[in-house]
Amino acid sequence: MRRSRQHRLARHRPRWVPLLDDHESITLAKVAMTAALGIAFAALPAVGAGAAAKVPLRAGDSSATNKTSPADTAIVAATGAGVATAAPAPRPAGESSATSQTSPADRAATLLRQQQALATPKAQSATPQAQSAAVSPAVVTIGFDDARETQANAGAILANYGFAGTFYLISGGGGSTFGLDNPGFLTQAQAHTLASEGHEIGGHTRSHPQLTTLATAGQTTEICGGRQDLINDGLGTPVSFAYPYGSYDTSAMGVARSCGYTSARSVDNGLDAIPPAVPMAVNAFESVTSAPNRYVSVSDLQAWVQSAENSSNQKWANLYWHDVVDAQHPGWGEDGLGDAALGYEQSVADFQTFLGWLQGEVSAGRVKVETAGQAMASAPTPPPAIQPYGAIGGLWNAKGGSASFLGAPLNNEYDVAGLAGARMEDFAGGKIYWSPGTGAHEVHGAILGKYLEWGGPAGYGLPVTDETTTPDGVGRFNHFDGGRSIYWTPGTGAHTVYGAIRTKWQGLGWERSTLGYPATDEGDGLAGARYNHFQAGSIYWSPSIGAHEVHGAIRDTWAALGWEHGALGLPTSDEFAITGGRQSDFQGGYITWTPTGGAVVH
Repeated sequence: MRRSRQHRLARHRPRWVPLLDDHESITLAKVAMTAALGIAFAALPAVGAGAAAKVPLRAGDSSATNKTSPADTAIVAATGAGVATAAPAPRPAGESSATSQTSPADRAATLLRQQQALATPKAQSATPQAQSAAVSPAVVTIGFDDARETQANAGAILANYGFAGTFYLISGGGGSTFGLDNPGFLTQAQAHTLASEGHEIGGHTRSHPQLTTLATAGQTTEICGGRQDLINDGLGTPVSFAYPYGSYDTSAMGVARSCGYTSARSVDNGLDAIPPAVPMAVNAFESVTSAPNRYVSVSDLQAWVQSAENSSNQKWANLYWHDVVDAQHPGWGEDGLGDAALGYEQSVADFQTFLGWLQGEVSAGRVKVETAGQAMASAPTPPPAIQPYGAIGGLWNAKGGSASFLGAPLNNEYDVAGLAGARMEDFAGGKIYWSPGTGAHEVHGAILGKYLEWGGPAGYGLPVTDETTTPDGVGRFNHFDGGRSIYWTPGTGAHTVYGAIRTKWQGLGWERSTLGYPATDEGDGLAGARYNHFQAGSIYWSPSIGAHEVHGAIRDTWAALGWEHGALGLPTSDEFAITGGRQSDFQGGYITWTPTGGAVVH
């Protein structure tokens, strides 16, 4: 019996992580390379249990703690702040902001489609960077994750266009119920057909676990064991790997290298260089999806490729899919295209349209389509040592340089896609962003994960503060331009709050108010309404009535009636004092509360 995708939960309940809906999750910040790893291609010793130490985290930091699990083949959910793994919820078409009426995701998509060139490094530094003497074509890698059954058809389509892709397969070894030869997945015979069509076979572990929750021995079983399974199945000697959920740490990077992989792909970070600054954490774009409000269109794919064409030094565009489906080739879920509305699929028609366009770019000499293995094999000599400079270098040095929580630089600074004049640089423990208007600020840990999930600088604005401890000493936050913030505590995790809802929360006293910290991101309500749930209440907003808070017994009663879907509708006032009690007004009535009578609906 097929194991279908986890059912959508009720809107006002927490969203648990769908097991295989991995790659819309945000990757962890690229973690520190040890001296044994080196910055680029240094050889590694064999990895055994405990061989690669995990990166220590400073007290009070929102980064993930490196938890371990003895279950080497268990599929596990993320725990603790900073392990960002859940597929993000669809983003709305509207926003509660008083300054902007577009959502972060919509803003990100619009900016990506502007196809702005990634300029030669120049903006904030007086020290110019080395440049290529000649413009080279972009390299596009077409990847497929998870060994899903629909990929047999996708591989045949790809081959018909003369392109070879990289198929990152869950091997299904060690008794796993996920991966090759399990219901819903490719068979070994189909995997052999993909290889015979010229596609590269890559690794994706044995059972698709959260690698950051495993000790080094468990990571070795999953990564090296999965690779050996594929070798034993006669599927070649894989050299390309993709981290499940895009989640990794220094130990996982070392294990992947020691197993024989020459590259390991991350997720959601955009373009990368050839060779990549960190071969064991190669950047990629988000997974191609058809989910509501997160649909990745053909024009999006074209824009991503063109951004690589226009870049002077970030020429590698890693694109990846899960399912390519139509009526004859339904998707991962039981019901086919659109199942569970999570949408990790693209239509056959759109896939073919993109491949046809890509053929034209190849013919024009602007693009080469290569597997991940081919791209790494053709990589030129590694770049010189990295030295942060200008305002970004100044902040990095002020924080303590390589000895700080930011760690060592992973690349030279580069343009922020979609934001003219803005620059950024990746570090082992976070990122620093700079623009003339905002200056240089760092983002790291769980807040960085949430920030990238919501579109990063193009979707959620540039940071205007470093990560900062809240006045009550419990949480951490970054503010971003456009009136946006992300707050984190050990108990709530990291959540967005912005626009009119943020303004209301600020007016109530931020986290020291009755509501406490945000417990959800801003989400969709009924008929264009928006909401954030907090530790002790909620704020709802709509264009017609503005933002209002509701909490305590009145909120509990309203929730029991169906929230805004019930007869009372949306709140039209904050809770206020009445003789002997409290009251909140709603579109369809009001609720009062007294110590003796409790909450009463009127």
